[in-house]
Amino acid sequence: KIGQKATGAGARVIRDKAKAKAPIAPQDYTVEGVLVKRGNLPKKIAIKAVPKSKRSMEAETLVYVRGKRKDGYANRIGQLQEFGTVKMEANPFMRPAFVEGKEDAVQAIKETLEKELTKVGA
Repeated sequence: KIGQKATGAGARVIRDKAKAKAPIAPQDYTVEGVLVKRGNLPKKIAIKAVPKSKRSMEAETLVYVRGKRKDGYANRIGQLQEFGTVKMEANPFMRPAFVEGKEDAVQAIKETLEKELTKVGA
């Protein structure tokens, strides 16, 4: 549980940087009949703990873009922005967020581990 809490703290740092860097559409638009509000992409950047078996000592948390129809296909829009298309240059926001935030994320993980381990007396 402590490891999961720590990786979550690090993932929140990266998520927040990605939200700040995510491109925002100039206006609302429609994708396959779904109205997508301006600023949808940053709102759909989330974190998710990867479940592991109870005996495992591993902890993993993902930073991702939600992508279902109800989310305005933000995942697909994010991919197109991140990697570009034949007709559009790439406008990466996830990779730069990781590069900029990895040191802060490691620090957040370290601080969380220290705090939680002192709580349990380890």
